[in-house]
Amino acid sequence: MAGKIKKAYAEFAAIALIMPTIVLTMSATTPAFAYNLQQLSGKDGLSNSAIQAIVQDRERLMWFGSCDGLNMYDGLNIRVYKPTPNNPTSLSGNLIEGIMEAEDNILWIATNHGFDRLDKKKRLIEYHDEFRGKYHWAKTTANDIFVISEDRFISCYHKAQKVFRKI
Repeated sequence: MAGKIKKAYAEFAAIALIMPTIVLTMSATTPAFAYNLQQLSGKDGLSNSAIQAIVQDRERLMWFGSCDGLNMYDGLNIRVYKPTPNNPTSLSGNLIEGIMEAEDNILWIATNHGFDRLDKKKRLIEYHDEFRGKYHWAKTTANDIFVISEDRFISCYHKAQKVFRKI
């Protein structure tokens, strides 16, 4: 019994000596992240305080989907995107139900009246109103976009033609 205790103590002592070295090595190689939480409201320019979706993109911009438009926050200012009547290059609806980042500079926005593609660099929106009502969407690792609509068809986005086609 005394031999088992001595062996366990020796293993514990070895681990106790090695552990600080591992922790010091990890802390020296792992970048420290500082978090800055800030509350935003209409006073800051947010279009509505009822937020339905939140995404942080690759450029670290924050995107908030509200009940009255899409809000982009760069840490200082808020830019609001809202639908404009009879303008096919604006959002299809004001109720933002979901946001997804795809390939570089592209966001997909699910609204109450369609599914929109936002080119962040060009600030252009493609309006796809064929997806009204309930639909589900997904992105593959190759950034292919698929939508299952209420009629139970699966559509795939064709980048070259800028259209969805049923599979």
